[in-house]
Amino acid sequence: MWSHSIANIDMGSAREGLERKTGMIMSRITLYFDGSCEPNPDGFASIGVYVPELDLQISETMGEGLGMTSVLAEYQALLIGLRSVREHLSEGDELLVFGDSTVVIRQVKGEYRVKSGHLKEINEDCRSIIRELATRRVTVILDPVSRVLNHVADELSHRPLLEHPSVKKYGMCECGGIFVPRQGRYGEFLGCSHFPSCRKNRPMP
Repeated sequence: MWSHSIANIDMGSAREGLERKTGMIMSRITLYFDGSCEPNPDGFASIGVYVPELDLQISETMGEGLGMTSVLAEYQALLIGLRSVREHLSEGDELLVFGDSTVVIRQVKGEYRVKSGHLKEINEDCRSIIRELATRRVTVILDPVSRVLNHVADELSHRPLLEHPSVKKYGMCECGGIFVPRQGRYGEFLGCSHFPSCRKNRPMP
């Protein structure tokens, strides 16, 4: 588990000290986030955010076409989630942030370098909110989790996709990808957008 340390504050000790001093039980908020882009890249991107303590669920379309990627959608979901919860956090509170994108989590934590220029700004936007929370003595912990544990945010991120005309026409694959027209040696067929990791296909309708 990682506690935000940009401000070099021992947030765990601060939390315990405040609870002993005030007799108050500080709040804990859990933020789950996920992003989707089908096909990836340059597909239909959407985001999902789930905060059970606030009974908050966000399912939104992000965009479609050139420049859309699953990583960018993951970042957008995280940023919207952080913006949605920060006003609900007070001194001594704890924010747990979970997502199934190890790359995004580790880049925000500063463990991985952000190489793509278009991701640097949104990465800094996320880190800026975390620094702000640290100055307010809010403990922020980020950890990657499995898709199974992140299933609510995952489902929310795919919900807008179900209304997309292409999905209504061709359907979704069991793996979470969508069927898209492809050209084979014997003509056109429908293949999964997660190819080559998923090789499911079906005839054109």
